[in-house]
Amino acid sequence: MFWHLLTILTAVAVGALTLMQVATMRQVGSLLVQLRPGRIGEVEGGPELDSIASVPGVATDKPAIVLFMSPACSICELLHAAVPALHTHYPEIQVIPVIVGADAARRLEYARRIPGARADIPELADRWDVQGTPFVVGIDDSSRVRSRGVANSLDQLENLADALLLPRDQLTADEAREPVLTSAE
Repeated sequence: MFWHLLTILTAVAVGALTLMQVATMRQVGSLLVQLRPGRIGEVEGGPELDSIASVPGVATDKPAIVLFMSPACSICELLHAAVPALHTHYPEIQVIPVIVGADAARRLEYARRIPGARADIPELADRWDVQGTPFVVGIDDSSRVRSRGVANSLDQLENLADALLLPRDQLTADEAREPVLTSAE
C-alpha cells in the first residue's frame, strides 16, 4: 500500500512539474516576443533580393512593405495594430497586408479587420515562394526587393521602413552586401 501511494504521489509531482515547465516556457516565449531583436529574421523563401517585384494594383514608384498574414497565424494577430501605425508614421511607404491561407470567405472576413488588407491576391505568396506567415517583403522605390523575412513586431517593421527610405548608397557596407533583414537568433 505504501509503495502504491508513493508511486501515485511521484506521478502527481512529475505531472505538476511538467505543467510548471510548460507554463514557464510559455512565459519565456511571451517575453521573447516582447523583447525580440529589432531586426527581422531572414528565412528561406520570398522573392530574390534585388529582383524586380510588383504587387497587382499598387504603384511601383513608391517603397512598399508587403506583409503576408493568415487567419491561422497567432503572431499575425499581434501585427494587426502595426498596420495602421505604419500607415500613420510612414505615409511615404505603401503598406500592403496580403491575406493568405484559408478559403476566400475566411480571408475576406480576416482582411476586414486590417486596414488596407488585400484578400484578393493570395497567389502572390506562391509566386514569391512565401513559406509561412507573418512574412514581410520590403520593396524600394525602384521596385527592387530590398529585404525579406519574418517579422513579428512593429519595431521590426519600423526598422524595415527606415531602411527602405534610405538611398542604397547610404546603407552600411554590411547592409548593402546582405539583406536588411538578418538572422534573429
